[in-house]
Amino acid sequence: MQHTSNSTNSASPPDLMALMSANVKLSSLIHSFRLTTQYGGATSGSFGVRGFISEVHGRDLSEKTHLVSRSLEALKEGGVRRVHMIMQSGGDLESVAKSAGFKPCPGESLFQRVLDTKPMPGEALSPGFTLRDGTLHDLFTISTKLTHVPELAFQGWEMLLIGRQLGRQDRYFKVIEHHKEIVGVSIGGLCGDRGTISHTWVAPEHRNHKLGRALSEASLTSLYDGGARIVHLMTTPGNEIAERFWERQGFVRETRHQFLEIDI
Repeated sequence: MQHTSNSTNSASPPDLMALMSANVKLSSLIHSFRLTTQYGGATSGSFGVRGFISEVHGRDLSEKTHLVSRSLEALKEGGVRRVHMIMQSGGDLESVAKSAGFKPCPGESLFQRVLDTKPMPGEALSPGFTLRDGTLHDLFTISTKLTHVPELAFQGWEMLLIGRQLGRQDRYFKVIEHHKEIVGVSIGGLCGDRGTISHTWVAPEHRNHKLGRALSEASLTSLYDGGARIVHLMTTPGNEIAERFWERQGFVRETRHQFLEIDI
């Protein structure tokens, strides 16, 4: 239902259980961090498995470029391998980002929803369907049995971060199962008052049971409870079905800003 820009990854899925038991050292990115120098500062952090850089303030282009570079180093040390920036078109920040290697997400559409109030629960799921928090075993299932699903084609570093972030209040991982089979997934996170829905998928054979709406409501509720008041997501180029779905969930297309990303 929702596009993830790494969906073309063809690498073999990781042995998630082995990776988790290997005690791989990753710095925690529980909250955003701020890099401060004599002439400026930048706020950075991670939304779930994706990093971001925002509020870059410097004396000149050189100082801003230095802050962006330092932020990327810190995010990479924390295990993040894809970083986003959302900004207005034009201005020196755009040139700084592009000089650092950031590029527009090709053809993708940015949507956002303002959470003025806590989302109200909708209709209960049909009998036989269960909505719950995801587990490490669910991640293992996704990494081994759902590799054909573009929306869930995670890279190894993403699986590691999701697994290590289970149970944190600034992250969420929701699944819907039907007769013990995973038929719906939603993953995302927040930092401060901004959140993101990064991955959403419903099995094609179950897309007339309002599972997507249930995942959306559960995701938005988790983000709201964590403090998010603005939520972003992106859709696949030309995916009008997904765009109409998210518009029904209260999202609107964001045209004032552009969305840049870089792999590090």
